[in-house]
Amino acid sequence: MKIVIGQKNAELMHLLKHAWLSLYPETEITACDTWDCTVLDLLKTQSVQFVFLDLALCDLHGIERIEELLGVLPKTHLIVTADHLPARVLRKLYAGGLSGFIQHKEMYDGLREILALIAVRGLYVSPALLQADENLSLARCELLSRRQKQVLGYLKDGLSNKQIAAKIGITEPTVKLHIHGLFHKLRATNRTQIIIKAQQLGIL
Repeated sequence: MKIVIGQKNAELMHLLKHAWLSLYPETEITACDTWDCTVLDLLKTQSVQFVFLDLALCDLHGIERIEELLGVLPKTHLIVTADHLPARVLRKLYAGGLSGFIQHKEMYDGLREILALIAVRGLYVSPALLQADENLSLARCELLSRRQKQVLGYLKDGLSNKQIAAKIGITEPTVKLHIHGLFHKLRATNRTQIIIKAQQLGIL
């Protein structure tokens, strides 16, 4: 496994590396403390599974740069770290494919458990943030379209693509397109993962 950690703060860099290696000791970690280094390594290494990017590394155009990375690295799990991000910004980033947001203060307590969730489920939303602003709930942030939610409900019931198409009144290829959208937005690799992640986020 290969991951990239882009972090300005040396202490937080150490915490991330130590916690991840305690879970996956065979991981190849590329550590960067500048934006240019991070981007170059991402572009050179196509097989990177996880990227932990400190917002402070992105200077004044942090959100724009994160959105760019989400666009060019759709198969890579991107996790942003920062002291704080507004709920509206997080809603937009999660809808664009962000896999996680870790507040810097969370790194001092329970980081290993957070990283385990990210590694296994491919997604992490801070409980503290959900409690602080219930509107951050991904079920309410238009992560999924109305039709995708319909398809998701039938997937939960175990229906086939053909059965879902008949239930909704659309073609089977269209059902496949909606399921592909669910794979991307929920960062899932199979139907079971779609259901698990949707339940975790309160969408089901």
